Amino acid sequence: DIPYVGVNSNFPFRFDSLFLGVILAYLQLYLNQYFKKLQEIKIFVTGLFFFLIYLMFFYFLNYYENKIDDSLLIRTAGFFILPFTIALMVPYVTGLNFYTEKSRINRLIYNFITNTSLLTYSIYLLHPLVFTFIAQFCQFILIKILLSITLTYILSFIVYQIYEKPILQLREKLTN
Repeated sequence: DIPYVGVNSNFPFRFDSLFLGVILAYLQLYLNQYFKKLQEIKIFVTGLFFFLIYLMFFYFLNYYENKIDDSLLIRTAGFFILPFTIALMVPYVTGLNFYTEKSRINRLIYNFITNTSLLTYSIYLLHPLVFTFIAQFCQFILIKILLSITLTYILSFIVYQIYEKPILQLREKLTN
């Protein structure tokens, strides 16, 4: 009967999420024929559909009813459902070849994904603070989400440039 935040912030309770990534990597490296089957668009769409359903369910439980701790689904299987839906989408995305296409939209998507991957740790650290801050001043859901995402990206970029990048460069110098 652990509350949501107690499960969310404890590594042993979240190890299954990391293990899904290990399974995907293993399939891609050693059982590629199965990984290729997971790259089908219908698997991606299924993962995306259940991902969005889960997010809507989570949002309404958390913000409108404030009953997230009353939901056994969210506090137990929900912690597996979310990474599982993402794991269903990953193989398809890895098969996309954005940058070799000459279209501007493909290059834009490629650059967005690449730059976001550099900022993921900063995003992970900053997004709860930003969302909490923005929620105090904004009542409209769509504006709250857009402002929060925008501010999170801006602050994450600053943290990456000032803190993470220099440390990563120092690590490279020390290990080479």
